[in-house]
Order: sequence, then structure tokens, then C-alpha cells
Amino acid sequence: MVESSDLELVQVSVHNLCSIDDPILSNYGKMRDLCHDFSYDFIGGHAYGIISDCGAGGWGLSYALSGLGSILSGEAKLNNTLLNQEMLKALSCYVGEDTQPTNIFGKKSSSVKKQLLRGSRLIEGQLELDSIIHQFGLPIEKLDNLIKHIGNDRWNATAAIGFAQNKKIYCFPWLNKDWIHKLRPRLERILEVIKNDGGIVIIPTSRPENLLDMVDKCVFL
Repeated sequence: MVESSDLELVQVSVHNLCSIDDPILSNYGKMRDLCHDFSYDFIGGHAYGIISDCGAGGWGLSYALSGLGSILSGEAKLNNTLLNQEMLKALSCYVGEDTQPTNIFGKKSSSVKKQLLRGSRLIEGQLELDSIIHQFGLPIEKLDNLIKHIGNDRWNATAAIGFAQNKKIYCFPWLNKDWIHKLRPRLERILEVIKNDGGIVIIPTSRPENLLDMVDKCVFL
């Protein structure tokens, strides 16, 4: 397993990437999504809107770069290092979803707090728990809960867990206009922290105006 801290992220380059998956998010939905022959260079410290209709590649691209989806052809590179699926998993956070491994009973049993404390940046003393809680606006009373039980705070919590784990690519599911409007204060907070940390944020949606004044660049599929 390659840890994200082992690689200094400057640029993630995607070349002729093709993927077909059924990306999913708990309590949100899923959609068969095909991304075909996509190429782009994503730069650290920036947020990107990936503009496509649902099912037309945006969610599939984000899911593939999270390491949860599969790349059928093409490649993703970190500078000149070719990234396989396991390396993408180590580098990426799929925001909104509890991606911790299941226990022997097939359950995801660790609370938000436990997952934060297992993050490499806390273990190595680079960050304090209170600092992450404050930066991401996490409610103290929900830290001992599972992610599936904290409602829309899961967006902040999963990004915070990725931050604690020193993730560098933050991939969102495809969000429609109403979802973005509802989540906007959360999204703005997450984007500010991640961009200041040199991370890359990818948000698929249908129209650039959905992400007005939030992302640095919109990329059309």
C-alpha cells in the first residue's frame, strides 16, 4: 500500500481515461456512468467543477480517481508516477461516503472520532484533533456516532477524516443544483481547508453556474 504522505503532490495528470462504473453514495443514489477518453491536468490547491449530465462521465471520472471505481483504459499519473487503483485509494478521499473497512461481521463500526484519531497526521503529531474539528466545523455531540447516523454532517466528517489521513484528492459524487445549494456552506468550508492544504477537489455537476464563485475552473466533458 502506498501512503499519500509518501508522494509529494504537485499535479495529477489524466490521459485518455475511460471508465464505466455504477458509482454510489449511501442515502443518495447511484447511476451507471461512462467516462470516455478524458485527458486533463489537475493542479494542487485548486477546485474543479466537472461539467456533464448525470451518467455522462463526471461522476464516473470522480469515482475512478477516488480509487473506488475502475479505469478500463488510459492512465492517471502523479507527476511521472503511474497511479494504480490502490495508489489512488491511498491518495484520495470520496467525500460523503464512509469508506472504512468493514469488521468481521460486515459492519462499519468505527465512529467519526476513532477514524480521525487513526489519521496519520494525528498519529505523527502534525495536527491536533481539536484543530481538525474546528477547521471542518464538526459538531462535538456527533463525534462518537457512525457516519451513517450524522446526516449531512457526513460531508464535513468524511472530508475531515481524509484530511487527517493526509489525502490529496477529494472526489465528490455528482451533485445537482439543489444539492449544491443545500450544501453550499459545507462545500465552501471544505474547499477552503483542502485548497489551503494543497489538495485537489473535484465536484461533478450539470452546469458551471451551479458552482459559481466556488471552484477555480470548470472542465466540460
